[in-house]
Amino acid sequence: MDRLQLPFNDPEAYQEGRLAAYYDMLHQADVSSFDDPEIGMTVVWRYKDVEQVMLGADPAISNKNSLDPLTPLGQFATNPQAWPHLVHLLTRVTPSTANAPKAPHDQVKRTLLDSEHPRSLRPQGFADRYGDLIRERVDEAASDLRTALEQKRVADFGKIFAGPVAAGVIGAALGLPRAEWPKIERKATAQAALLGQILPRNEQAPALGALVDLSKMSGHSIRQNIEAPTDSLAGLLARQGDRALSKKLATSAMMNLVAAGFITTYGTILNSERHILSTWGSAIRRGLSDPATVRGTITESLRTDTSLLGWKRKTVSELTLPSGAKIPPNRQVVALIGAANRDPNVFSDPHERRPDRYDMPRAPRPLTFGLGPHYCVGYELATLELTTALLTVREQLPDLQLHNPALIKYKADSMFRLPATAVRVMLGA
Repeated sequence: MDRLQLPFNDPEAYQEGRLAAYYDMLHQADVSSFDDPEIGMTVVWRYKDVEQVMLGADPAISNKNSLDPLTPLGQFATNPQAWPHLVHLLTRVTPSTANAPKAPHDQVKRTLLDSEHPRSLRPQGFADRYGDLIRERVDEAASDLRTALEQKRVADFGKIFAGPVAAGVIGAALGLPRAEWPKIERKATAQAALLGQILPRNEQAPALGALVDLSKMSGHSIRQNIEAPTDSLAGLLARQGDRALSKKLATSAMMNLVAAGFITTYGTILNSERHILSTWGSAIRRGLSDPATVRGTITESLRTDTSLLGWKRKTVSELTLPSGAKIPPNRQVVALIGAANRDPNVFSDPHERRPDRYDMPRAPRPLTFGLGPHYCVGYELATLELTTALLTVREQLPDLQLHNPALIKYKADSMFRLPATAVRVMLGA
């Protein structure tokens, strides 16, 4: 099956029709995995296979190296401009929640889910702890968007709404000064680019430099919160006592929260709103108008419009997947979350947005946030943020429309679905 390969270096592959057709081709194939020569990894996509890889409970799977850059380290090593940044990242940054060994991973997770802290990420009572913070950021961005539209007729939805919401929510939750919020996008986008793109030489040092800036910002915040604790997520990570995280581990955990907290919500808000404002999004548009279907509508948006299309794991011994595919040891594996979320053997009419598909007991769930021990610790934050953002736009800007959607292009990336051009919107007549 030499024809099977990841198409995502072609920005056009992210257009809805092309993406759906590619996923259909995968699910109709007579194999369940393939080796992609460009990125040097094995790709899996069937729901049960991705579920097993993401769960990470099989002893044949390690969760280390899942945050390794896609650009081969040898290319960075031959680029003198990248050297100072590499030294910092290799000596000052430690693996954290996403790719740490079990002990520090569990330690960070326990800290973030603390049952008493006012900024805990535990699900119980989450809306009470974070609802006002999210509402304030979303209302402010919606007001700015309306003002821009009234002044200029056409506005950049990502720059004025999705970006400020995503950066503002995670920035406020972490207790970062407001002046730092606009800088979050550059730092988080750099980490995403390192994960999903083979960077040309001229982009390597800037991306690494932005990641170093993220490290320094996070380290400064952790040190400040050790000296003068605040009721923020940074304060929680920096908390002292018997169960205190090391400064290095707390800093890395904060880096992950900033990067993941921005990229996943920013991209999913953009992707979802684009579909809501197009014929593809008619079901979501209707679903947001009915309180009984809002939850299912948001889950459908997270299933089909997620900005995180894949995640990486590594085999430590031969891995046998539920489909029967066998993956050799010491092999990097890309689990295509986006394809698994549209597996026709799990989700009927997988490309349709149907809020009612989750009404049945034990209905299959999207794999957008992973599962098991590696279920995303920020899923409640991301879900409430997306819900508040989409409902607010629907309520406060009901006449919003896309402006020239044919011009929207995407970044060439093997893991993330993020627009490379402005998603421009306007007010209808």
